Amino acid sequence: MAGTGGALIVTDVSPDGPAYRKLSAAQGNPDLILEVNGKPMRSRADFRTALDVVKTGDIVTLELLRRSPDGWDTAIVRLRAR
Repeated sequence: MAGTGGALIVTDVSPDGPAYRKLSAAQGNPDLILEVNGKPMRSRADFRTALDVVKTGDIVTLELLRRSPDGWDTAIVRLRAR
C-alpha cells in the first residue's frame, strides 16, 4: 500500500473513459487513489504528472482504497489508456 501522505478522491468518472466500469465512483461510491503506476498521489499535480508520461495503449495501474461492507479494502485496477 502507498506510504503515508494522502490520496485523491474520485467523485466523478466519465462514461466515455476506460475507468467508467472499473471505479466505484461510477456507481456513486468514491474510490481513493493511493498510487498511479507506483507513484504516490498526494495532489492533483501528482496525478497529472503521473499521467503526462502515459501514451495511448499504455496500461495504467491504480492502487485504490475502496469502500466495502467491512470498511475499506485495497484494490488494484489496470486500465488501458486511450
